Amino acid sequence: MDRISLTGQSVRVMWFVVLTFLPLAGYGVLNVVAPRTTLAWQIRSTARHGDGDLRGSVGRFFQRLFGIDPETPTDGASVRRIRILGVVEILISVLVIGVVYAAMS
Repeated sequence: MDRISLTGQSVRVMWFVVLTFLPLAGYGVLNVVAPRTTLAWQIRSTARHGDGDLRGSVGRFFQRLFGIDPETPTDGASVRRIRILGVVEILISVLVIGVVYAAMS
């Protein structure tokens, strides 16, 4: 079986992909380990941005999507949803980094 020769540019692109997905894995771990903290960060960040700001609109969309009411304390269902999101983030990151690592070796 012939090995594919990797050029310097392709190696840099692969490392870029790995470094891009590492924060997603890290945030996924935070979502699994400390979901109430990440929820508080998201609620606080969304509250700082007004209705006309895209970041505020996206934040409110995610709050509706995960059934989060920023006015009430976080319930168990929201915590479970955030933990599931964290597991999905970790799996996606591991999958992408694994594929890139396999391509590099």
